Amino acid sequence: MRRAQTAGRTVGITGPSHAVICHLIDTVYEHARRRGAGPPRIGQRADRDHPYLHADATRMHHDTLERALRDGELDVAAGTSWLWARGPFADSVDTLFVDEAGQMSLAGVLAVAGAARNLVLLGDPRWSSTRWRPLRPTKRPVGWTSSTTCTA
Repeated sequence: MRRAQTAGRTVGITGPSHAVICHLIDTVYEHARRRGAGPPRIGQRADRDHPYLHADATRMHHDTLERALRDGELDVAAGTSWLWARGPFADSVDTLFVDEAGQMSLAGVLAVAGAARNLVLLGDPRWSSTRWRPLRPTKRPVGWTSSTTCTA
């Protein structure tokens, strides 16, 4: 993720819950500190006084976050699938990292996919076998083909 940021690419973070997103933001800041890099500029969509609003991220409303991304004021934008599925966020980042992707429904992952040109699915792929099943049994099960792609 840090390589994408230093290459000038915009990065998004999402996951199945605010707790997961907060943990990934914490990891991003920790890696920046360990590398001696300056702190990344992270905007997070969460309500004021939300227990999982990261202390170092800037809390932003949907409109403000979208504008800050467009104007290059952020290195990373973070929010739930409700943020990334919104129309103004279509193609808003170069890469969207979906943490604990196996815990999200396939529909949820597909809903956020339009926000980025590249989608990176993080987490334990064994979860996907319990969550990403077709409604009707088929000869080709839905599942992960690698750590970063999903096929049906």
